[in-house]
Amino acid sequence: MRSYKKRGYDFIKTYNGLPEEIFSAILEEAQLLNMEVVAHPSHKVPYNFHFHPQIITIEHAEDIVQQPLNYQLDTLKLNDLVTAFASSEHTSFCPTLIVFYNIFNMLSDSLILNKNLISYINPAIKMLDSKVQINRWILAKTTDSTIVDRIKKQHLFHLWAIKQLHDAGVNIVCGTDAGIGITVPGFSIHQELALYQQAGLSNFEVIQTATVNVSKTHHLLKNIGTIEVGKTANLILLKKSPLKNLNALRKPQLVITNGTIITRKSLDNFEIKAKNRRNFLATTIRYLENYLVEQ
Repeated sequence: MRSYKKRGYDFIKTYNGLPEEIFSAILEEAQLLNMEVVAHPSHKVPYNFHFHPQIITIEHAEDIVQQPLNYQLDTLKLNDLVTAFASSEHTSFCPTLIVFYNIFNMLSDSLILNKNLISYINPAIKMLDSKVQINRWILAKTTDSTIVDRIKKQHLFHLWAIKQLHDAGVNIVCGTDAGIGITVPGFSIHQELALYQQAGLSNFEVIQTATVNVSKTHHLLKNIGTIEVGKTANLILLKKSPLKNLNALRKPQLVITNGTIITRKSLDNFEIKAKNRRNFLATTIRYLENYLVEQ
């Protein structure tokens, strides 16, 4: 924790499998270092353990089903969890619905790696991760004839759960786990927002999950999320209103990030470069470096 603090990290993310004594030590040290924590829930502690003042967001809708609901799509148990979330006023929830829904997509389309959208994934990640995940789920389908239906039903339960959490006043923030499997950076945030709309949020409420709701989480994000005098100039200019059609968000005419203006022409060039990357070797070296050093 101290090493990460010295290296300039703003917050720590915990992962599944942490036993209570280590989890508690992380939370205690985070408090001493004034570092915030985001939590991928650990199955080795009760889910309610994550409603700790040092934990700013809890991640992943599937972990609700896999942990407190014990893989059962139980609406009564979900109601209890929604109440607990709502009672923990400091805790936000980041559903990452698209990364789970992409399991269904991989199960449903064995040729999905050849789709145009997947061409925007880093080529090294496509080889080292995307192919592995696709093969994993294709193999799972050959040994379990019920898996496609189960994944689809769980996804629909996630949508229902998000609406219950939202209606209870829980702060929902948009996230996608982009860059793993077939979850494409950039494009996946629009897919995630569309899923919130499918869950029953209005277009305005959907947009809030990626703007003002985010500013309610970490301290370093307090200065973004709304257009106000004195705040960081992060905004987009659109031709049409996303309040009528969320797809308007996909093609901004202008992007301003930290006060820097990016024109539509530059955005088009970024998209072309993203689809025709030539950084396979560099990414592979970084990937191995991270694995060997950080692990």
